[in-house]
Amino acid sequence: MTKRLLMTSDLPGTLWQLTDGMLVLPAALSSVYCTMLMDKNLMHQARNADSDEGPVGGVKEEDTRRHFASRFSGSSARVQLAVLDPKDHLRNTSDLFVKAFSGGKIGLLDVPCGAGAASAALLGCIAELRKAKVLPREPLEVFLVCGEISTYARSYAEELLDGMGKELEREGIWIKKKSVPWNVLDAESTTSILYAWMDWARDCREYFVVMANFSGFLQGQGKLNDAKPQLDEIIRWAASRRSSVFWIEPQTNLAVKGLIPRILAWFGLRLPSRFRQQWGTEKSIAGSDALFQHPVRVDSRPPVRLSLIRLEASEP
Repeated sequence: MTKRLLMTSDLPGTLWQLTDGMLVLPAALSSVYCTMLMDKNLMHQARNADSDEGPVGGVKEEDTRRHFASRFSGSSARVQLAVLDPKDHLRNTSDLFVKAFSGGKIGLLDVPCGAGAASAALLGCIAELRKAKVLPREPLEVFLVCGEISTYARSYAEELLDGMGKELEREGIWIKKKSVPWNVLDAESTTSILYAWMDWARDCREYFVVMANFSGFLQGQGKLNDAKPQLDEIIRWAASRRSSVFWIEPQTNLAVKGLIPRILAWFGLRLPSRFRQQWGTEKSIAGSDALFQHPVRVDSRPPVRLSLIRLEASEP
């Protein structure tokens, strides 16, 4: 077995408490999240909400507020689990994150970004690993395009990432972000966000696409078939850019028994040739689980469970 770049023993206690088998959200993320909860009068709701309650998304302001208070921390922890893989369940997934975000220019597409959980958790982890001297502090420019249908959620994501900016910069990470309205059911908006990504993130060393927490909408609301043409377009352009694609879902019946088998069957027929060479269920899908320290409920250690579909572009 090849030795991982980031061994579990390397993980600082500020991200992973080995004795408790528990994730801790990056300090930069937790601090800004708590500040935003206070500013938006959501702290009481966050302290009393079950992490599995609340809407899975939506265009209304109240949907964004309830999701931010109840589900945001779990969504962040799920991405952190993929980045760190503390139980070594995800093969070399952690290596791919570490290599890509080691330095230089990175082009990152986050769809649907929601309130920014995926990008914030990913970059917060890299910053914390640098702070702990686990990773070197090489200059890193992240050209980020966030796509989301909800105006309110996009606003939350911008506020969150702006709030984390100074802490990330201390660790040599600079975010150059663009927020774009995106409706997965609409071809025109999909073309627009892909054009924005192509234009905004030019000549990068690595390209990444993160798609997270889509099962509630695509499976729960029966929208996968309507969304497939737009998702096809994203996958084709990701392949053209030789991107790594990470599709992250919770281990719910909706995702595991509903959405993911349909995605695997669809990918088996429609993947671009650059992804197809390395495609295979055994290699390309994995899962893991852990507890995480809730950022505002100090006595709460809820579980987080991850289903991961991974695509890597082979050489032309």
